[in-house]
Amino acid sequence: MCQKKCPQKFLAVFFVIALLFLSRKNVNGGVLVFESPEVEVLQWSGESETTLDLVILGEGYTEAELPVYATDVIDLVQHLFSVSPFFENQFLFNVFKINVVSADSGIDVPSQEIYVDTPFDAEYQQNVILIKHWENLIEAVSKIPATDVVMVLANTPLWGGAGNPRTVISCNCSSPGTNDRIYKHMMVHELGHALGLLADEYDGTIWGTPGNIYDGQEPSNVNSTIEIDPVLIKWWEHLGYEGVDIFEGALSFDFGVYRPTQSSCLMRILTDSKGNYLPFCRVCREDGLIPRISALASFHTSWNPVPTEIITSGKTQITISWKPVHDISSYDIDISVYTNGSWIYVERYTTEFPFLLFSPPEKSVYYSVFIRGVWNITNPYGEVLNSPWSSSALFYVK
Repeated sequence: MCQKKCPQKFLAVFFVIALLFLSRKNVNGGVLVFESPEVEVLQWSGESETTLDLVILGEGYTEAELPVYATDVIDLVQHLFSVSPFFENQFLFNVFKINVVSADSGIDVPSQEIYVDTPFDAEYQQNVILIKHWENLIEAVSKIPATDVVMVLANTPLWGGAGNPRTVISCNCSSPGTNDRIYKHMMVHELGHALGLLADEYDGTIWGTPGNIYDGQEPSNVNSTIEIDPVLIKWWEHLGYEGVDIFEGALSFDFGVYRPTQSSCLMRILTDSKGNYLPFCRVCREDGLIPRISALASFHTSWNPVPTEIITSGKTQITISWKPVHDISSYDIDISVYTNGSWIYVERYTTEFPFLLFSPPEKSVYYSVFIRGVWNITNPYGEVLNSPWSSSALFYVK
């Protein structure tokens, strides 16, 4: 995810660690070395069963630095909810800030022989920020028992972090030589990993190893693949839209693995050549983040027939229906057909009903059905938000 401003891999660095064990239970026997953390509710959108609980903690902030921490957190949250699809889905998040006081400021930097007393004993190692006292972090987070995502903000100007789902940690740093608090957009990138289970889309130059070849199995991420057949590739329904195609180079490899866009997604690079923050690409938004956010918030979609079913039809029309996750006033449905080695856009329909009477112009071919809707929701602040919803399916008409 490196760019010209950052010579190393962890341009976007929030530490992500498996939160499944960390977020749903309390830990007994952990000895805390700090006072009971103070919990503040920054945003409340509803009960945890139908929302995502986002918990933010600081590391290396002293009592005197808590006002700085508070400002860092507010800046971070405001930026997160300015980026799609978090902007449209912000009403699905409860946001909690936990004030954790450190005896010393900063984090350990062994290479500089700097050692400080902090609750989670975070340590900087060659652009990586590691937490060594996980028992303390687990105990602190257990104060919000239904936590879905944890963010730890380390009070250091050093560029670093690490990652695994669903916890994120980063420095509170700026872009080198600037006042741009780039950590805010780093967090968005890392939440792509944590929530969307998205892959890094940068190539081997990030490690200084250009020319390296990926020879592993098919990646599980929606935005990386070893498949080059357009009808089988994971993002088949997005090909031709918003610059989506098949580009070689991802997962820190130059060859043998592919990504959806050239250089327009923040899973590859944080900013463009003019320093503007990049968004998530269409694939990362609609196949990664939106479905995962909806799933964690207990929203679901169902189709009839089941996608990838072979539809045997001697009729002139096929009925395809879906169960929307929300009440939506109207739908736009894009129909595409796979023919002669590529996807061809056929027609767009608009309907107020969650079903489509589809007249396939050909048989024995694949048809892509991609539906979009917009629904209105009033958030806890009385603001009406227009939230996008989308789903897709692939059918073979015999």
